[in-house]
Amino acid sequence: SMGTQRWQKMVRPYWRTGEPKTYVDIGQLYSKKGDSKNAIDFYKRALESDAEYPEAHYGLAEEYAKTNLRGKAIESYRHAARLGVPAAKKALQKFGVAEEAQGKR
Repeated sequence: SMGTQRWQKMVRPYWRTGEPKTYVDIGQLYSKKGDSKNAIDFYKRALESDAEYPEAHYGLAEEYAKTNLRGKAIESYRHAARLGVPAAKKALQKFGVAEEAQGKR
């Protein structure tokens, strides 16, 4: 189970790789567990490693949306949409801001 000392000891070496995909993968695991705080932390780590990593922007947007941080969610969805994430464009449509995302391309 995530969050146990055993799990953390097992994945900790991967945290330090600096690979954005690794951080996104761990963020997704936390997201599935319902731990938005840690999921956001790992998506941000991915973006520190690669500021243009599409999946990190999308994952961050999803977590912001779950935690009712609408403005931050829209900002992250826009960035993911500009980077070519189709699901981000659909999410923006649900927020009613799809036109703005396309205009900033």
